[in-house]
Amino acid sequence: MPSKEQRSAAMRRWYLKNPDLIKAKTKAWRDKNKEQVKEIHRKKHIRNRERILARTRAWKQANKDAVCGYHSCRKAMKLGSGGGHTNEQWRQLCASVGHRCVKCGDDVKLTRDHIIPLSIGGSNNVDNIQPLCLSCNLSKGVSAIAYITRQSISV
Repeated sequence: MPSKEQRSAAMRRWYLKNPDLIKAKTKAWRDKNKEQVKEIHRKKHIRNRERILARTRAWKQANKDAVCGYHSCRKAMKLGSGGGHTNEQWRQLCASVGHRCVKCGDDVKLTRDHIIPLSIGGSNNVDNIQPLCLSCNLSKGVSAIAYITRQSISV
């Protein structure tokens, strides 16, 4: 009779040889037991709540541009404005203006400003975005003012 280690090694080899079969069986079980899977995840989340929150906070701190882009896209979706832009397009836009506020020219952290605000029908496309510092963005308010000229940039 094979030892426990030999059985474990044989099972490991079988798992490595049959990943598609295992994925299909797992998916079928999850589809059949949705409530049980939901309960397992809920309990796991409760047990690891602090660790999950700490990891989420750390990720958000390290990826502020992605978080800002997410909130911008979510707000546009909720308002039905449509459009969208990637973080890469945002970085290219900032680079094309020398990472400076297009209104005051300060070399500070830039924020996404919608030339035509979402609240008055603007889109979330990159051609409706201009990089402004926070104080310029806040002072602009809900006005549709373009401080940026699109002829000088290529995004």
